[in-house]
Amino acid sequence: MSDWARGVAGGILLLANFVAILALAASPYFGFLTAFIISGALTYLVILIHELGHAGAVWWLRGRVLILAVGPLAARFHPFSLGGTPELAQDDRELGGFVVSTFDGAETTRKDVIVAIAGPLANLASAALIGVALLALTPGHAPAADPTLIAVEQSVPSNAPYQVALPTDADVQRALRAERAREIKGLWTPLVSALLLLSGAAGIANLIPFRGSDGDHIRRALRDMGEVRRYRRRRDAG
Repeated sequence: MSDWARGVAGGILLLANFVAILALAASPYFGFLTAFIISGALTYLVILIHELGHAGAVWWLRGRVLILAVGPLAARFHPFSLGGTPELAQDDRELGGFVVSTFDGAETTRKDVIVAIAGPLANLASAALIGVALLALTPGHAPAADPTLIAVEQSVPSNAPYQVALPTDADVQRALRAERAREIKGLWTPLVSALLLLSGAAGIANLIPFRGSDGDHIRRALRDMGEVRRYRRRRDAG
């Protein structure tokens, strides 16, 4: 079951990266090699957001983050230092990062659930926010071209059978601003779309329960909490 679930999670991430590369490469602003590099950078950003979600939950619960690692880089706390990612015993991380933390006091199992959920939730929440940004960037119906500007641009002869009024400076500036806005949207829309896809895929893949995943940590913690509740009921009963 764990191997099958791990394969599904890996397949989701590979498919998301493949589609993201194709979406970027289809843009006139990026070639295939550039799209591949950008997809890798966005994937690293998505993993960083995921691990910051875990770390943020630890800090919120007044725990201590000992190590925050993303890819080959790791930040160590208490004292703070930056360096390479350490090798951990029985480390089954699949998605390129991990957080090592500790809690003092009671209800550590409940806190573990919150911390495990926080990573995928950070990815899914960022995907939602990115989706809103994508809607704002998506060009609507382009306004009809100004025939006055077209006529002047095409050097309509003075003996044309119709009268053409010269555009004002305000008309020209407005047309230039609209063209720049379309160019910016054309550049950023594939980037934002790729980030949305990768963020959503990371959030979903991490919730699949296989050894080392957040989904598995959540499943184990909930199981332990259920066993504690059953033990207390048996104890109270008798």
